[in-house]
Amino acid sequence: MDANAPDNSQKLLNTWDYVIFALSIAISLGIGVYYAIVNKWKNNTEEYLVGGRSMSFAPTAISTMVSFQSAITMLGIPAESYCFGLQYIWYSMGMCASTLIFADLVVNVLYPLKLTSVYEYLGLRFESKAVRLLGSGIGTFSNMIYMGLVSFAPAVALEAVTGYPVWNSIIVTTIAAVIYTSIGGLKAVIWTDVFQSCVMMSMVFVILIKGTISVGGPKQVWDIAQSSGRMNFWNFDPDPTVRHTFWNLVIGSFWGGLNYLMNNSSVQRISCTKTASEAKRFLRLL
Repeated sequence: MDANAPDNSQKLLNTWDYVIFALSIAISLGIGVYYAIVNKWKNNTEEYLVGGRSMSFAPTAISTMVSFQSAITMLGIPAESYCFGLQYIWYSMGMCASTLIFADLVVNVLYPLKLTSVYEYLGLRFESKAVRLLGSGIGTFSNMIYMGLVSFAPAVALEAVTGYPVWNSIIVTTIAAVIYTSIGGLKAVIWTDVFQSCVMMSMVFVILIKGTISVGGPKQVWDIAQSSGRMNFWNFDPDPTVRHTFWNLVIGSFWGGLNYLMNNSSVQRISCTKTASEAKRFLRLL
């Protein structure tokens, strides 16, 4: 057998991988249990849904970022970059510009209303319970579809490295998320997001460092990406039928950013901060 032939054998998780995975779930559940105990004497809707409006900007910013950096993002963007190049980075530029421009407007309108959800704003704005219920129904339906996608994507990845069926992973991760969210409220969600973001970003850096070392250093990484045509940042073609260009990525993500700002998850986090200035600070960090 050729010693230089690529190793196509399936590589599964080892014992330490399972330990880290189990600890991640256990710590997430532990955070939920902790806040369920701490908040048992504060049994009210405001404490549960918006954390008693006492959160500072840093954990709130991290939580909001993680809420939208789902498994679809962590798996999809590397795959997108590998197949079609790095021009997708312009999507982030449009999102950042949108957040910086609209942050003050959104906070100035929503924060003084002391909302617990964006659907409450619909009821106040149109003075109609029917509009509020309609918005809530549409939002719930779209979130159900979204949660199905973000649960399925990591389950497929786990199946590839564990051999366990997709439904097994979906059940385990979904039950864990439902438990710590339902018993701990928004504070548990925010601090669990902070913990999970530390794990997620640490692993991203480990992969970057390991991958860079494996191919021979940063220069080799750059040369490989350039020779394969992936360093295609500067595509300014105005043709709207082209898959990805500077214009459709920046303009599309700019207006898409407003959708993220008005998402129920974002509105809850805007409402959970101590002051309006804290809300503006965390939005500018995104």
